[in-house]
Amino acid sequence: MKYPLVRIVIFAASVVVGVAMWLALNKTRVGMLIRAGVDDKDMLSATGARIQLVNMGVFAFGAGLAGIAGVVGGTFQSVAPGEDIRFLLASLVVVIVGGMGSIPGAALGALLIGLAEQFGSVYFPLMLWF
Repeated sequence: MKYPLVRIVIFAASVVVGVAMWLALNKTRVGMLIRAGVDDKDMLSATGARIQLVNMGVFAFGAGLAGIAGVVGGTFQSVAPGEDIRFLLASLVVVIVGGMGSIPGAALGALLIGLAEQFGSVYFPLMLWF
């Protein structure tokens, strides 16, 4: 049984992006500003940090990653009206299981939910999953 190389490359790229995000959030000055802005925006702006610029950069980076994920995922998944609900619901469950604000938790939650969905579709095909 052969597994498509492109899926392995996509998985490896997602792991690299996840580790890079964790390192950037926990080991850099910009990551410190982001974490401080989440905890106490008023105190951070009182120190002279440009919190609006940080928020705009984080939003733009997240939107860019979402766009790339949509393009990459659209090549392997069906693209039809209403498909977004399935992905949004799965994302919400992953965030709840993994914990808000935890990148390693989100990764573990995604792994658990993904495995549950795939094993469920094989062993319980008549059950409705996401």
